[in-house]
Amino acid sequence: MELKFNIAYVPGTVRYLGLLVFSLLKWSDCSFRLVANACSPQEVRLLRELCHKSTRLELLTAPSKMVMPYGQLLNYLHSLEHSDYFCFLDSDILAAGDFVSEMLPYLERYAAVFSASPIWCAEEPPIVPADSARIPGGLSKTSDGLCIGNTCFAIYDNRVLIPFLQTTDVTFQLYQWPDIPGPYQSQLLSMGLKKRAYDNGRVLNILLAGRGNRLVFVDSPSLQHIGGLSGRIAKRKRSGWVKRLRRSIGSRQRQSVAARDEFRPTRAKRAYKAPTALYFNELLRSLFERAPLPPIPDLGDRDIERRIESVATHLVSLYEEFGDQLA
Repeated sequence: MELKFNIAYVPGTVRYLGLLVFSLLKWSDCSFRLVANACSPQEVRLLRELCHKSTRLELLTAPSKMVMPYGQLLNYLHSLEHSDYFCFLDSDILAAGDFVSEMLPYLERYAAVFSASPIWCAEEPPIVPADSARIPGGLSKTSDGLCIGNTCFAIYDNRVLIPFLQTTDVTFQLYQWPDIPGPYQSQLLSMGLKKRAYDNGRVLNILLAGRGNRLVFVDSPSLQHIGGLSGRIAKRKRSGWVKRLRRSIGSRQRQSVAARDEFRPTRAKRAYKAPTALYFNELLRSLFERAPLPPIPDLGDRDIERRIESVATHLVSLYEEFGDQLA
């Protein structure tokens, strides 16, 4: 089975996160499309040079000078995919084993397979609280057990997804309740899933499941997702491109940007997310600059600290094995 995963990069992230691609190549026979989402010419050059390392890598430049909102980018990438499966994963995911073999048993029985919650999440898969007014990113299941997927790691059966998209006007975008077409509001109400806001892909996934299609989250030990690292690495540049994005996009997209603000992590999760992302930013900087490595952060949660330590060990080994292949 041939699978091609899309991996998007925002400005400022290519130098460090390009390293993680080697783990995906090492532990799978998949191909990967590296998507430059408004990256600088220098970063596009780095991605092009990385693609020269393997015939299983290809470069795509997103059709916008500004950073495309992720849901909009997924819509564009899906329009290019005509094979049996549409796949994507976050740029801060590394492989530590044969993750494809873990997914294969599910691909013929489910319309979509999801995995790779961030390592700072306390539960697997993370569950949307019943009283939550929104469905944020990273949460993959409702409190009554319905899988609603995520945009961290996804494999969609295109033979199901394409007809669904052709017969609805729902896409991968962010949604706030007033923006959802009336008939679908009724369906969400009947499912007990009326929310103020929904992160990328959640309305699509819920309605896909509502049509009788089965979705599944697979807890894969072979996929290690740092979570939030792109934002941390790109922090210095991010404020600039977000301001330019808000000036340049139309009113509907401005609503998308406003909706994105709905999806900040809860206070408890933010307490783990920020120091985890900061630590890995410092770890990668130290590896690339051959500086002393930072200590594992003290989060007061030994289980999450062990996960961080495991990912750090894999990253160090990955750099030792492939670091000299990076420009």
